[in-house]
Amino acid sequence: MLFLKECLVEVLPLGLNKINRIMVTLQLNENQADVLLGLIDIATKSGGLNVAEAAVFFSKAISQQLQEQQEEETVSVEQKAE
Repeated sequence: MLFLKECLVEVLPLGLNKINRIMVTLQLNENQADVLLGLIDIATKSGGLNVAEAAVFFSKAISQQLQEQQEEETVSVEQKAE
């Protein structure tokens, strides 16, 4: 299960010129995260440069957390094998 960590978001291309201090935690499994990344990709292709900065931010956040989760699972499996 992927937990998107709390983050402050500033999305200038979308006209939100302030930092949103309301935090949202989203729980996704790996398949759901991949689908969300696909939707972000489609939105970027459709919206072009107008949404690219926000898309990169969210894509990196999701990908980074997927990688961290996979590394934690790998360490856990290795520890159980010992």
